[in-house]
Amino acid sequence: MSSVRPFAAGVLLAIAASAHAEIVTLTFDVLPTSAARVVEFQGEQASEPVPGFAVVPFSLTVRFDSAQPYLSVPVVYQTPSYFFTDAVYARGEGGSTTFTPYTPFLAATLPPADTAVDPLFTQVAQNRSLYLDNGQPVGMEESMGINTGLRWDLSTDTENVTATYQLGLNWRIRSAPVAKSDFGPLLDGALIDWLNTQVGVVHVGAYSEASQYTFVDLLPDGVGAFRGYERLAVTGDIRLTSVTAVPEPTQIALYALGLPLMWGAVQRRRRAKQRH
Repeated sequence: MSSVRPFAAGVLLAIAASAHAEIVTLTFDVLPTSAARVVEFQGEQASEPVPGFAVVPFSLTVRFDSAQPYLSVPVVYQTPSYFFTDAVYARGEGGSTTFTPYTPFLAATLPPADTAVDPLFTQVAQNRSLYLDNGQPVGMEESMGINTGLRWDLSTDTENVTATYQLGLNWRIRSAPVAKSDFGPLLDGALIDWLNTQVGVVHVGAYSEASQYTFVDLLPDGVGAFRGYERLAVTGDIRLTSVTAVPEPTQIALYALGLPLMWGAVQRRRRAKQRH
């Protein structure tokens, strides 16, 4: 009996520690509104709208593991008038954090995802911006950012060619005219609670996606000479349509193990009371 109690206590502690371990799935409606093609070669740059671009709505799914938090270095970027920090809730590769790769418009402009030299990488972060005037805080803004990307190496013997893909959903959480102490990370369940308040809200301009090819000539002496790049960028609006948070399999197993132990403890306590 004495060995069971410490084991039961350990299981219950493990359940409590993993209570926030959830696989979060977000579904968005995306409405692309504009596309532009930017080309730079030999120092000359040109930008133009994409002919034949059609506004075609589509659904986008984001999945991440909230049990893998990662907090970045506090100061990311700072100037005399601007101070930027972020709190990263999840970041990972492959199955731990995933985006549905490619929208229909860019799918034809990129190689297959499984041929990338860098795996699909997604980061979910809350960004906080502090605005300064002569070193004094005069305002704050927070935003949510979900970003992912891929990279391919398409080099030949005569040139280095790199293809990249970037996809981002970035929208404002809140702002204030002065710095406030309650601006901070939405930790644990607070993130899920806040995301649920966003269901149905349209965020204009929050969607961005781009494919880019960069070309570097290989000179006879082995030195690379930048030749140019070609970039196709799409922007648009987003609307969060659903938020689901499912406990991780290990957490479910702990609950399955812990509930009988809790029930047994209750029954033992009742029998002890009856004897007295």
